[in-house]
Amino acid sequence: MIVYHGTDNLSAESILANGIKLKYGDKSVDNGQGFYTTPNLQFAAERAKETAYRKSMLTEQALYPVVIAIDLQIPVNDSDITIKSFDEGRTYEWKEFIFYNRIGIRALQKWKIKSNNHNLDAKYDIVINETADTGVNRAVANYRYKKNVNVHDLREIINTIDKSSRPYWDKQISLHTKKACSCIKSMKIISLKDE
Repeated sequence: MIVYHGTDNLSAESILANGIKLKYGDKSVDNGQGFYTTPNLQFAAERAKETAYRKSMLTEQALYPVVIAIDLQIPVNDSDITIKSFDEGRTYEWKEFIFYNRIGIRALQKWKIKSNNHNLDAKYDIVINETADTGVNRAVANYRYKKNVNVHDLREIINTIDKSSRPYWDKQISLHTKKACSCIKSMKIISLKDE
């Protein structure tokens, strides 16, 4: 299957030259630290434009958006690759999974929450699900530094998480281990410089 990763030109060149460095991925994201792709080219292009603009402002470099087209071959019956897929859509399990990945292991430990419904330890090589809306940022910001939480309140805030309503923001396929990255057969850059 062909999937896409939206980024800036320098980051894309580094990925093609040096491979994917999972440790550079953000930690407080939907599926845990990793390398995020999507089968939706328009979604990747929008992410590329945002990324290039943000990095240009921070570094004062003239960066431009690019998309990396990736031939990703996920094994169907390979027990060596662990895959977490949320095929049922926006269930409570999906919402909780995203919230726990966003809130981080320290908060879960502090609140004495013993749940395996997260990927903070990269137990899943690949995660496939929908992209959450920006409401998850608000939920995490309101709870991250609380010393104690009421389970009922936490469940209520988790239930506010929904799929992104932004145009084109769609399914995401994230890679979290070297084993997952070994499923990549080829990569090529698609420039969006003139868009």
